Amino acid sequence: MKKSLLSIFTLGCALFAGAATPELQWHKLLDGPNTAADNMSGIAVTADGNVITVGSFGAKTETDEFVFDGQTIATGTAYNGNSENYSLLVTKHNAKDGSLLWALSTKKGDVTTSGTNSVAPTADGGALLLVNMRSSSVTPYESPVIVDAAKTEIDFPDWNTSCWIMNQVVIKVSKDGYVQWARRVVADQLPVPNASSGSSVTNTTNGAFPNAIAEDKDGNIYIAGNHRAPLIFTGEQNATYVLQPRNLDSYNGDVQNYAGGLYLVKLDKDGNYLTHLQGSTADGITADYINSMVVEDDMVYFAGYLQGKAGATLKLGKGSNAKEVAKLNANNAVLLCGVKSTVSGTTHSLVPQFLTCYNEANRSGATTHRIQFLSLVKSDNSLFLMGTFFGAISTNENDTPLISSTSNMLEGFIVKTSASDGTYEAALANALSIGGYRNLISYNGSLYAQGYRLNALTGSYIDELDAESLEIKATTTVAKGGGAPTLMACAYDPASTRIYSATRGNNVWTLTDDSATEKPSGWGICLTCNVLDKELAGVSNVAAEAETLKVAGLQGCIEIQAAEAAQVKVVDMKGITVADRNVQPGTTTISLPAGIYIVNDSKVAVR
Repeated sequence: MKKSLLSIFTLGCALFAGAATPELQWHKLLDGPNTAADNMSGIAVTADGNVITVGSFGAKTETDEFVFDGQTIATGTAYNGNSENYSLLVTKHNAKDGSLLWALSTKKGDVTTSGTNSVAPTADGGALLLVNMRSSSVTPYESPVIVDAAKTEIDFPDWNTSCWIMNQVVIKVSKDGYVQWARRVVADQLPVPNASSGSSVTNTTNGAFPNAIAEDKDGNIYIAGNHRAPLIFTGEQNATYVLQPRNLDSYNGDVQNYAGGLYLVKLDKDGNYLTHLQGSTADGITADYINSMVVEDDMVYFAGYLQGKAGATLKLGKGSNAKEVAKLNANNAVLLCGVKSTVSGTTHSLVPQFLTCYNEANRSGATTHRIQFLSLVKSDNSLFLMGTFFGAISTNENDTPLISSTSNMLEGFIVKTSASDGTYEAALANALSIGGYRNLISYNGSLYAQGYRLNALTGSYIDELDAESLEIKATTTVAKGGGAPTLMACAYDPASTRIYSATRGNNVWTLTDDSATEKPSGWGICLTCNVLDKELAGVSNVAAEAETLKVAGLQGCIEIQAAEAAQVKVVDMKGITVADRNVQPGTTTISLPAGIYIVNDSKVAVR
């Protein structure tokens, strides 16, 4: 089983150097019962190496069925009228072939998600969900009911008051699809002071927009978004904490308009309140909110929008720890912030480390300007802001454009910034037609960006980028056709190099290998898995087996099962020996950071 150090070093260098072309491994069609309401908002790779998706589907009756691979996995919710109620749908798939492991859904109620970070993997192999729940639009109103993988029904019997009252709920799901707990965050529905008509005269419709959820290394939970109604949290021993909204002076209750302020709340592993961060002052701001969030070690990075007049300022934090940012002009800005999560005894704090924004800038010949921010990703020491825009984007130092669009059609953009202070590093504008970017992947010295263009000839794709300049080097089609193909959600598993994409459309898709899907009955989701390294994807979590030695890459370590004493050498992808030891019969674990390693002649991935 032994190889010389030179041969191992050569293999490691060969694997480390050079780009890879994403190859299709599998695809699945998720297609609900009605014509227009199948959506997917989030994908996450679970700790056991599989993949979980979260979304919703529309239905008009309780007999409407959602079918996957010929099997009914969920049923709908009745609706009074010609429209539809939305049912939550969460599915877990085998990473190797896309087959269904379990499904969780809702019946009754109207349940959706409002952010691409609405699902987060947990260290125990399960997932956290952040959803919007309200009663069904039927007579009489019906409270939401969750049906988990064991077909256990979890209901909320005191919610059958109005289909206008929306609440956010944090749900903890086990790796086998069982609901472990569900915590409701009550939005106190008060009348909107400036409302003169509609339901807002009696209550705040859509009082909160819960957009992002994440778990840290200690199992604490972070939720973030925007609220324009008081949010009521509970802590240990039923202590109550109320977050008051801001920026409501000019809000008239129009549900189509944003108002209010951002919130970042830290909860413990059981969903109890620990601490929060809001804007301490806002001068001239009409709305600020968080759309996307990344948690790494003791840092929380978030991004969203800042709306208000030219020169409007937002301050986060208090005293000497406060950070302040001002908008350059009256156009919207993308807000970017880094926050340190600290613990002193039993006191938890969220302390801003930097706060900046990127503005919609003026561009010669453009009559309008727009940034539609979609996602924040951290890779190495950089943060990447991604989405779609027209006009131009500038830093907060001056109004000189970093990148400009070539027309008044939305184009994909990526802005690379420092993870230390949010300062600008590089930018990319992709001007081939309406579209945007949603995810960024680092592999073998290159970057890969998951994006889409809203035309059947392009669809969703993966761009290979230069790591420094962000120049596009190659493009791989993921799913084209589909009518008006839109990349809704995506994820990447560095341990297996699997790239997951969820493309929404209403027609047949053509995939990476030129094969085609079936046509959805209405607007369906094409879930695809492409891989950068077929060997790692084929191995998944378990590496090759030798005569006397079994090696597996696990969470934070390599596990070695030896039938007899053996010499084991572990080399990283740069050819550096990170472990060289004699193992005894039985099981030995070697703790290592996430990455790809050569263990004697076997390649393994540590998560």
